[in-house]
Amino acid sequence: MAQFIEIGRVKVNPQRDIVASKVIDKGEFKGINFNNYVRTQKYTGFTPGGMFVPEGKIEEYSELVRTVLSN
Repeated sequence: MAQFIEIGRVKVNPQRDIVASKVIDKGEFKGINFNNYVRTQKYTGFTPGGMFVPEGKIEEYSELVRTVLSN
């Protein structure tokens, strides 16, 4: 079973954070997972949606983010 190690979070608003976590499976780094963490009166925790960036695509994803920021 994969292990998720939080590496950082960005507070989007008082009710929502974006959480980045390392994904480790069988002792090996597999990629980075991005999830929403919400705080409401009825529920506090991670939402089912998220995004996984596999280890081999992290540089490509980083370049995409740099491109978005430069335009």
